[in-house]
Amino acid sequence: MQREGSEHGGIRATADLKKAEHGWEFEKIDLSVRIKVPTHKDAKRIEKAAERVHVYCLVTNSMKCPVNLEYAIEE
Repeated sequence: MQREGSEHGGIRATADLKKAEHGWEFEKIDLSVRIKVPTHKDAKRIEKAAERVHVYCLVTNSMKCPVNLEYAIEE
C-alpha cells in the first residue's frame, strides 16, 4: 500500500507476509511518513506527537509483528 504526496505530506507503508500455521500473517510492517508543517515550533510539537504515537498506538501495539515508524518533518 502506498499513498504519497499531498499538501500536508505523504505516507508509505510496506509489509512482509509469511505463511503461518493458520494462514498468512504479517512478519513486519514499515511505515514512512513525511509531514509538512508551517513553522519550526509546529515541527517540534509534531515530532513529540509522532514519538508518542509510536509508543502508545493501540493498533500497532496490538499487532503480533514489529511495526517500524520512520518520519520526516518538513517546514
